[in-house]
Amino acid sequence: MGIGKHRAERSTVVDVYFKKRIDYYCRQQSFSFDVAHTLFSSFQIDEGTDLFLRTIDVPPPRTILD
Repeated sequence: MGIGKHRAERSTVVDVYFKKRIDYYCRQQSFSFDVAHTLFSSFQIDEGTDLFLRTIDVPPPRTILD
């Protein structure tokens, strides 16, 4: 896997569509993904998603609605 780090754990969210939460850290950002039990790569971030998250350039928000 690439330079991103990930850790899977059981989600505390009660939802029949989601099996667990995958925590992922990349480029000084933390992400949490609630993954479905039907997802083919529900145990970790797959290589394509890892590559996408490591290379996407998202500018910081200019405004935040709270």
